[in-house]
Amino acid sequence: MLSYAYYLAPLLRNNVKFASNTQTMQEKLLAIINSIKKNKFEELLSEITPEQKLREDLNFDSFDLAELTVKIEEEFGVDIFEHGLVNSVNEIFAKL
Repeated sequence: MLSYAYYLAPLLRNNVKFASNTQTMQEKLLAIINSIKKNKFEELLSEITPEQKLREDLNFDSFDLAELTVKIEEEFGVDIFEHGLVNSVNEIFAKL
């Protein structure tokens, strides 16, 4: 008979892996946002929060949103605007 540890070990490894993937996704999205802000000679962000609005808080216009879409699709393979508008960082995370 196998022990509980035999069955739990893969689950625990997956949870740790998922947490690190989430952090990596956040870091990659921050890098993409900062690359767009850098092109506009705007101050770079040290962090992003789910509540931030793309237009109001990040000061993105239509061209910036188009660039954001292309860069996210290149990095993650997902078209975030495929099924409608995306207005916040949280909505981007939901699509990824």
